[in-house]
Amino acid sequence: MQKKIICISNSGEKGKTESLRNLATILINNQNITCIKPENRILATNGDFRAVFEIDGIIIGIESQGDPNTGLKNRLTKLFNDYNCQIIVCASRTKGDTVHDVESFAKSNEFQIIWSSTYETTQTSLQIPLNQQKGQHLKLLIDMLIEQMK
Repeated sequence: MQKKIICISNSGEKGKTESLRNLATILINNQNITCIKPENRILATNGDFRAVFEIDGIIIGIESQGDPNTGLKNRLTKLFNDYNCQIIVCASRTKGDTVHDVESFAKSNEFQIIWSSTYETTQTSLQIPLNQQKGQHLKLLIDMLIEQMK
């Protein structure tokens, strides 16, 4: 079974964390999904976060902190080592240290990378619904990957 890391890559302030927060909220609100972290099923409403879920025996980790100089590779490694995630969804920038961290983690832990991005718009009133839509699309992608892993 090939492990997967879905990396949402974009420059700063483009909705990466909020798209991942929308995905985590979808998973938290589904009572058929086991929420491992946060244990109380309450996700912070702002700032970066980590969340872990179990769906059909597959462990999914989410790491939203994807800024440079924040030790992304170490946080991905900790997420994998502490929870044995078979699917990880994370954020990164489009170049530099964070991309290298994702690639290095994936290579050393035998993860296949799926690169994606946030939805962008010049119409600021659309950004929140676009982040919500991205969260829904990530959930569909995870569902497809889980089916392939069975």
